Amino acid sequence: PLVNPAWAIADEVRRLVPPGSLIYVLNLTPEIYVRSDTWPPARFAFSWQLSEDRFLPHGIDVPLEVEKIFAPRPELVLVQREYFELRPSMTAHLFLDRLAADYEEVAIADEALRKRVAIFRRRADRK
Repeated sequence: PLVNPAWAIADEVRRLVPPGSLIYVLNLTPEIYVRSDTWPPARFAFSWQLSEDRFLPHGIDVPLEVEKIFAPRPELVLVQREYFELRPSMTAHLFLDRLAADYEEVAIADEALRKRVAIFRRRADRK
């Protein structure tokens, strides 16, 4: 069993990218950035900050902000497996489209972690 999933996820991230890399943590704990010594690629570091229900009334252009997240080409995008099924929102679809175009899922050795989390790495032909 996973004692603290964030620690196990951070271990996977450290295995995949060097310290200081840009990654995006989508619908998981922000602790992952700190524990993996990585950085978010844009000002909205957490997906809940881009929930169109919360921010559209405040003038946030969600599609533009998602583009800003992907503009610096983060090496990894991490997501809770159920996110896209539980939140079939405009924001989720924007992320899904970018992941499908530019990223591929990375194999995670730990079965318990693999059931909960997907890690996507930027495809070599999209760097």
